[in-house]
Amino acid sequence: MPAAFTTLQLTDGTTTLDLVDGTNYQLQTGGWAPYVARRRRALVGGLGVYTDADEAITIDVYGATGAALHSNLAALSQMLDAADAWQDGSGAPVLLRCLPQGSTAAVWEAVVIGAPDADTVLTLPATYNDVLMAYTVAGVQLTIRHRPWLAPAETSTSSPGINSNVITLAFSTSAALPSPLGISMDGIFGSGTAGRATSTIVTSLLAVTGSVNQIAVMNAKDGVSSAPFTTVVDTSRASRSGTVARYTPPDTLFHALTVMPPSGFRTNSNRVVSVYATVRANTLTPQFQLRASGYDQNAVSAFSDKVTLDAVLVPKVLTPQMAYLGTFTLSAGLDTFQIEVACDTISSGLTLDIDAIALIALDDVTGRIIGITSTSVASIAPNDGDTFRLTNSGWETQRDARLRADDGSLARTITTTGRCDTVTTGTTVAVLWMGCGGDDPTMWRMVDSGGSMLGATFSATRRALALLPE
Repeated sequence: MPAAFTTLQLTDGTTTLDLVDGTNYQLQTGGWAPYVARRRRALVGGLGVYTDADEAITIDVYGATGAALHSNLAALSQMLDAADAWQDGSGAPVLLRCLPQGSTAAVWEAVVIGAPDADTVLTLPATYNDVLMAYTVAGVQLTIRHRPWLAPAETSTSSPGINSNVITLAFSTSAALPSPLGISMDGIFGSGTAGRATSTIVTSLLAVTGSVNQIAVMNAKDGVSSAPFTTVVDTSRASRSGTVARYTPPDTLFHALTVMPPSGFRTNSNRVVSVYATVRANTLTPQFQLRASGYDQNAVSAFSDKVTLDAVLVPKVLTPQMAYLGTFTLSAGLDTFQIEVACDTISSGLTLDIDAIALIALDDVTGRIIGITSTSVASIAPNDGDTFRLTNSGWETQRDARLRADDGSLARTITTTGRCDTVTTGTTVAVLWMGCGGDDPTMWRMVDSGGSMLGATFSATRRALALLPE
């Protein structure tokens, strides 16, 4: 057996083929060298940060009898066919498992996703018929495509936290490379009725970043200093701070409310920043507009460094809504932030309220924003609501990265926007689940049918990634 590997296997979880056992299969000397993948350059397609690896593994196949030899060859072809079938939508994933000689790590795994653009997954030598009677076929070539190598999973769990608050999770060590990260919101809680925490997962966002300094959730009322903005107590509607900022239009021009991000966010050189705000129009007839603006850290006092995003229309409904205001692309990093408001009509009694503003940095591969589409819980998890959760955990061994809802016995994919293939590099993961309403559409934050704030125990599962089995 070549000394490089103590383990080299193909498995579907039920059947395992040991390619270095020396009895049924044996890796040839010089029969395989792991391919080192590079980072993806395509803007769309694929999962994770790295490309898939196309490899050829050359082995000798043995059998104690001619029938046993044929059986071992058939098992190889069936395993590789199963990988093709899984990629097409059926069956279980096939894993390539490897442990280098002398390694103290656990066995590395890579998901096999069939063959590259070739006509066959298993190439037999031209001497195939000449050596069958010797119960050996030498030089059988397996042609496979697989995802990057993954270590066993490690998990970090938070204390229960409520929506619209940033949750922090920590691992004991950093990952050397951007590694698959699964986020779970377990036991979504609230007072509820009939054993269920909530009846609806409303339109909301799930933001994941690699640092607490890449997410800032601010209270708009903190920026109020003078007209046309005032503060109004709104505790009964679950305002994030108990008080909202109210805009009363004096004219049809834009007026700015300055809200300073936390110092950690401002000094983190966050250049690509998406902006969300929770807002409520208090009358239906006018058309309010919102736009975000901010100063680049190059020169916060120079008007030329002010960046203003396009305005968006506030929905003409009388309940709180979460509005996406656009994404900044700056040269140095966001410093001073402003939310600007205008109204197309001037009339007595017209007002717009603003509660929370979320800034989410997407500068590196760890930043993801998953948009969740409103979904009835009963349609996706009809059993015990006490175990209900949302998760994308395990996406690295699935065909696609999806957000799923499950109640402990049944899992369903829910409709989302954005990429669900979350990754991490450092020791810290920051998570924000944010939306309005829940079971009561009049609320600023998501609540259950009893009016209690929706929250969850958040957990993060990481599988350290390697370009080579170590």
